Amino acid sequence: MPLRNKANDYLIDRKLQKTKSYTGIKGVSSRTPACRTARGPVADRTREHLGPTDLGILHFRKLVMDCRRALQQGQSPLHLAHQDRYAVRSGAA
Repeated sequence: MPLRNKANDYLIDRKLQKTKSYTGIKGVSSRTPACRTARGPVADRTREHLGPTDLGILHFRKLVMDCRRALQQGQSPLHLAHQDRYAVRSGAA
């Protein structure tokens, strides 16, 4: 069992949260499970406020919804015809 876990609220440091870190949780390895367990099985997007920096999220959601609609109509999603466009690696690769 990790030291920082759901039972002890991931040892959130409220002072750190107010001054330096949005989460208040020390260590990346503890933040990931905290975010994953805190959101629950389905995220409520009705209260979400996306801004200009979230343009990638908006495009991805549109792409997924367009693919879903195509599949529901018995068609192949258009993006499958251009798979070579998605062979991109991050700068760290």
